Amino acid sequence: MQQNSISEFGSSSFVKPGAVGSLLLFWSMLIGWGCEETIKDKIKATESGDKETQYSLGRCYLSLSQRVAGAALDWLMIAANHGSPIAQRTMGECFEIGIGVPKDLTQAILWYERASEGGDSEATMHLGVIYSKVGPKKNPERAYACFRKAAETGNSEAQFRTGSCLLYGNGVQENPREAFNWFLKSSASKNSKAQFALGECYQYGNGTEQDQEKSFYWYRMAADQGDCEALFNIGVRYDYGIGTIEDRVKAFECYKQASERGHVESQYHLGFAYANGRGVVKNNIMAYVWLDVAAQEGFRTASEYLARVAELMSPDDIAEAKKLVLPLKDKLAAASITSP
Repeated sequence: MQQNSISEFGSSSFVKPGAVGSLLLFWSMLIGWGCEETIKDKIKATESGDKETQYSLGRCYLSLSQRVAGAALDWLMIAANHGSPIAQRTMGECFEIGIGVPKDLTQAILWYERASEGGDSEATMHLGVIYSKVGPKKNPERAYACFRKAAETGNSEAQFRTGSCLLYGNGVQENPREAFNWFLKSSASKNSKAQFALGECYQYGNGTEQDQEKSFYWYRMAADQGDCEALFNIGVRYDYGIGTIEDRVKAFECYKQASERGHVESQYHLGFAYANGRGVVKNNIMAYVWLDVAAQEGFRTASEYLARVAELMSPDDIAEAKKLVLPLKDKLAAASITSP
């Protein structure tokens, strides 16, 4: 069998009565549905009104190219009107982001509400996010109600956001203790933001007793999942022995890892470590480099300390350091683009 190219099928004119089988065959080549009998089953399921297959077909189109977004919306609309909550939510995403249709927040809300009524907690979450943002739709009370509704179904992100609303009194009366409990529930699903929030709760005694060792533990959990702010906090705790044994070598490593991922305050601390030999051999050139990088990001303390370090350096050393700054900034910029 001759394999057709994507460009041959990737046009809106391809979706027309009688073409469903060919479309599903095309999809099967891309995602590996397998044998011809399986393809025929999918054709029958789609043409007989199977809403989940209709949704899947539309979702596939969206993932392929904007050129076929119109076809995707046709299938998503069919599935959504047949009562598929996930298809309804995806329609909401299309209108919110502008995939295949002009952005329309009102339409997005309508589709999210339909999906939410059908039990889709992610759609309820989307509604909460819309109502929590600055803009014409902002409504903190509605946002909290949506987050709470989704949280009670076990949605980890909604549990975290419910806790945040309760901690800061957004759309609901402040209740740090209840906020702490929601963070605990969310962290059970390894939500790094909830883990970080627990670190802060234990650090400052919000909703629970102050406990620096437990604060260190939760920051460590969040850092292990890639949270840069948590990694920086772990560095500070190693640096000054807060909630753990002082270990400036480990502190330096934490600052370095966070700095290489663009965390500006870590970049200042890394420069400070190089300038003072904290956890690393003293090196004014590298101190200058990292302090300059942080200073260029607007970190005022870095600018002030950079001037002090420069006074201790020769003109040749400063020139050498300046040569290293631009390549490092380019490397950091590239890392920020490729990081998830």
